[in-house]
Formats: sequence, C-alpha cells, structure tokens
Amino acid sequence: MYKIMTFAGILALTTGCMQDTDTLATPTPPTTQTEAAQVTPLSASSNAPEVTVDDSFAGLQLAWDSNGAETFIRYRPVMQNGQMFICGTYTNRGGSIFNRLGRQALTGGTIEMNGNTVLRGLQFFNIVSNANRSANLVGTTATCRNTGLSPSEEEFATVRIDIPTGRYRIQK
Repeated sequence: MYKIMTFAGILALTTGCMQDTDTLATPTPPTTQTEAAQVTPLSASSNAPEVTVDDSFAGLQLAWDSNGAETFIRYRPVMQNGQMFICGTYTNRGGSIFNRLGRQALTGGTIEMNGNTVLRGLQFFNIVSNANRSANLVGTTATCRNTGLSPSEEEFATVRIDIPTGRYRIQK
C-alpha cells in the first residue's frame, strides 16, 4: 500500500483539496474563451476544446514518497459556447508503480464548484512525458470534458479539484 505523502515527506494527507497555490495560478474566469488559455475547437462534430496549458492553469503535486516519486497535475475550467469544460493534463515521476498510483488517484478525483461535485473521474486528463515537468507542463495539450453546466462568474471562480487522500492499493 502507498500513501499520498505531503511535501514534508512522511505524513499522509488528511485533506482532499491539494492545490499548490503558492507557486501556480488558481483558475480565474476568462472574459472571452481565449483570454487565458489557447482554445481551439477540435472539429465541427466535437464539442470538446483542445487547450494548451499556460500559467493560468492551477496545479497540484501528489508526492508518493520522499525520493521524488510524484504525480503532477495542471487543470483549468474553460468556458466555450456557454458551457463549462474541465481541462487537464498530468505527468508521473518515479516508475511504473507510481504511474499506476497516479491513474488510480485521478480516477477517484472529482471537480467541485461551490462545494458540490460537478464531475467525477479525472482519468480523461492527458498524460504527458515527465520531460515537461521542468516547465510545469506549460505548452502541453490538456484534454477537456464538458460538465454540462453554465455557471456564473462567481460560481466559475470556485472550481476546485479534489483527490481522495489516504491509502492506495495496487494489485500485482
């Protein structure tokens, strides 16, 4: 079994929202759909935008051990055609076991707005090479999922990611 470790290294996390707001931006509502992130519709038949990660994406780090094994996530809500999409990307460092732990954590993750869950399961986030970690994943492509909601600017500003804390078990 593995626990999500805190930045200090040995304590299991006890809160669900693990945003690292000291170094990365929190989501902010754009006034237009392309103001903060580069948004391009995939095709006329697809409603999901393609978004390039920039500094407006919030980020968090799941530290799995004190040797640097981690899952690093960047996400952002994006408005397109009056609908809110959640866009995200992530990378893992530390080997195949930690890749599996990262996927498991994202599968159990949720997006909350005003304290209510609006999206379950974040495994749709794009996984990218760990070589992008030094740039905090800026410039990578995030995949998006429609929430089906049209929030106000006040509601939009409350969007948060929640990753379950505690123990993760990997079956061999």
